[in-house]
Order: sequence, then structure tokens, then C-alpha cells
Amino acid sequence: MNMSHKCTYKFICTYVYIYMYIVYFFVCKYLGLSNQSGHTHLEQSTMKEIFGAPCSFKTTCQPVTNKKLKRFIKLESVGPFRVTGMKPAIGRLRTALSNLLKDYPDLYNRLGSAGMLCCRAVRGSSSRYSNHAWGAAIDFTIDGKLSPRGDGKTQRGLLTLYPYMSEQGFFWGAGFRAKYEDPMHFEISEQTMRQWASDGTLGQENDGPGVDDCAWPLLKRGKANPNNHALQYLLKYHGWYSSKVDGIFGSGTHSSVRLFQRAKGLTADGIVGKNTWVNLWGNQTLGSGAKGEHVKAIQKLLNLKRSAGLKLDGDFGPKTKSAVIKFQTERRYTDSGSVSLTTFKGMITWCSGSPNKRFSDHPSNSSSSGYQDYPEDNNHRDDGSTADGSNNDPKGQGNEAVIGLALILGVSLFALIVIRICKSRKQNAAVQMSEGEEVRNSMIEGSNTIGSAYKSETGPDYALMTSPDEDEKL
Repeated sequence: MNMSHKCTYKFICTYVYIYMYIVYFFVCKYLGLSNQSGHTHLEQSTMKEIFGAPCSFKTTCQPVTNKKLKRFIKLESVGPFRVTGMKPAIGRLRTALSNLLKDYPDLYNRLGSAGMLCCRAVRGSSSRYSNHAWGAAIDFTIDGKLSPRGDGKTQRGLLTLYPYMSEQGFFWGAGFRAKYEDPMHFEISEQTMRQWASDGTLGQENDGPGVDDCAWPLLKRGKANPNNHALQYLLKYHGWYSSKVDGIFGSGTHSSVRLFQRAKGLTADGIVGKNTWVNLWGNQTLGSGAKGEHVKAIQKLLNLKRSAGLKLDGDFGPKTKSAVIKFQTERRYTDSGSVSLTTFKGMITWCSGSPNKRFSDHPSNSSSSGYQDYPEDNNHRDDGSTADGSNNDPKGQGNEAVIGLALILGVSLFALIVIRICKSRKQNAAVQMSEGEEVRNSMIEGSNTIGSAYKSETGPDYALMTSPDEDEKL
């Protein structure tokens, strides 16, 4: 290889590896990959906006005193263990572990919990609560052992668990920055919590002290709510709505509500409150054999809030009845399998059969106080916070290794291709040079042979057929 080829070869290789380093550094280090499949750290400001303060601000676990939050706290089994936490978070956790069981039964059976609910402040902070205070986070153990935090390492099983938790809307604590990374910790992500707040999973957005937790929800134009579907189906049932049921409280739904209210002698303000709900349902009780748009309203509510998987055919058949009974049993209604106004209100508000209490408050099985299932650990700080309580922006390093490796492999492949091309060109050049040398040698040998023959044939006994002068004449 000549000097120019050597320089080109070295330049390409140097460029490729510098490029590889720059891409890895800026994408994985500078940008931080704070998004884990679209999920980011759950902000305290979001939790206070939705619920308010969960309990008294102390560094030891306290009883949950927040009225709105208390109705969501529940003790349930999630498969390999039981937890006390926020009901929607427990449901997502159960689904994640159920999916894990199908693929990794051994890991599933080795998992344990170091706690989910512990209503306390971040130790050393003057303003921040732990995300465990809302029952929205869980710390895992594998074979009874916790993965140390801040050492840049994690248990292999947590890497396996991560995609299953991420799929269900959890953020992984391995994404906290630097020494605050916490691989044993998973929490409901900011995006999941806000989605719950907007779709009605967490109830009315403006519940406050003295508000009946199980009051009929107010539906207004332009406001998202899963109950909008039921509203539209009931308006169809009464003949006041003919458009597509899309769950959007737009101008068409608003006009239909006003027409219905006027027909029933109600204030025609287009706002759906208690009186409008009661008139929409009436005194009917739906049971087996019922058909119509009002049945679709029930089926849609059970699908949205209970993932019942019912076909929206408007036929109150065995599957619909079974789903209704399951709802009634879980929410402590009489399990008649039919839907009266009381059961319908329960489906709309997601309240239980007991007055003003959406979910029962079960004590944890792992604490005598009845409010704690998270062990005391004075060295444990939550949510990537420093000792003075300031929050470190989480850097989602949970995916960093995977994406960084993908980048390295991709650029390395490119480098190998370039090297292959360079070697191929070098070999081609060598072959061409060798072939050229052979041709040149052959030409030299051929000219010598011809020259010898020419001399022998043009001796004294032979004459040329033509002379230069004669060629010119021709």
C-alpha cells in the first residue's frame, strides 16, 4: 500500500472511532435519556397538585391523612407478594409481574418487596415527600437482597424486570443521576400519573375538604372524562344524540345535553351534574336480556374502568352479567348481576357500596402501625434527592447501556465495512500491479522474439514486400 492509501486508511478509521465516541457521549451522557420509553420521573409538584399533602411532614412513616388519597390505598396480592399502595399502581404492578411470570417464572418466584407505602418526608428535606408517601413507588428485592444504590451497578434480574415495568407505565430508579441512581426502585411515571388524573382514574380533579367523594361527577364541554362515553350512549338511548360515540364532549354533545335538560325541565346549561345523571338513567334496572344503547353505556364503563373486554353490542348477555357481578363483588354491592341506579352511580364514580369511601383502608401486614410496609432505613433517600432535599433531575440511564451498545455496534459495523473496502482496494491494486507486470514482461519477451524473427527473415536472401516510399504512394 502506498503512502496515500495508508493515510486515507488511517484517516477513515480515526474518523469513525471519534465519531462513535462523540455520538455515544452526547446522546447517552449529555442528553441523559431522561425518557424511558416516554416515561420520566414522577414530580412532587404533580402529586401535590392532584392530591395535596399525603400526611404530616415527618421523617418516619405516618398514617395517610389525605382524604382523597386514603380512598385509593389498598392491600392486595400482586402474585409473589402482597403490597399496600395506591390502587391503580397496584393494578399496573400486578399486570407487569403477571407478564413476567410467562417469560421468566424463576425470576418471578425470587422477587420480593422492600415496601410500597411509607408516608414520610425525604430524610434531610424541608419540603419534599418521598414518592412512597403516596403509595406510588415500590422497591424490589431478589432473593431477599436489595440492589445497592449509587454504585453504577444493578442486579441482573432488575434489568430483566425493567421492560415489563416500563410497559405498565413505571419509571426505573436506575435513571436517577450519578450517585443517586436507585435500581431497586420503580415508581409510577409522570406521564402515567397525569393520564390517570385526566381520564378520571383518580376521580374529580378539584376534590377538596368537605366534598363528597362519591358525588356524581360534573361533565362539561371540552373536558376529558371516561364517563363522556356513557353520557353519549345514554343521550342516544333517549334519542337526543345521533353522532358517533367518541368520548369527546364537544359542541354536538353540549347541544344534545341542553335539549335533554330542557325536555326534562332541568336548567339547560349543558353541564351534566346529579340531576341530569339521575334523569338519564331513570328508575330502570338493567338485567339479562336487556338491549339498547343504555346497555352499551354499561359495557363501555366496564371496559374502560375494569378492562372487562366486553363487545359493545348492546346485548346484556352472560358475559356482561358476569362483569357486572364482578364489579358488584369488588365494590361491595349486592351481586345481583343487574344494574340499578345505585350500581350505575358506582360505575360512574367508581365508589364502593359503603358511603363516601371508594376503596377500603386495609392495614399492611408488615407493620404494626397499619400504615407502613416500607422498612425504616436511615440511609435510604428517595427520588434522587440530596440530603438537603434538593431534587436532582433524573437521567434515564436505564436505557443508556442498551442504546450506547447499539450505537457502538452500528458504528463498529460501519468501520468494519470501511476497513473491508480499504483491504479490497489494496488487494485489487496489488492484483492489477501484478497483472500489469506480467503484461509488461510478456510484451518485452514478445518484442524480443519478433525482433529476432524479423532479423532472420530480412537477411540477404529476403527483401521487404514494400518500402516506406511505396506505402506513401499507395
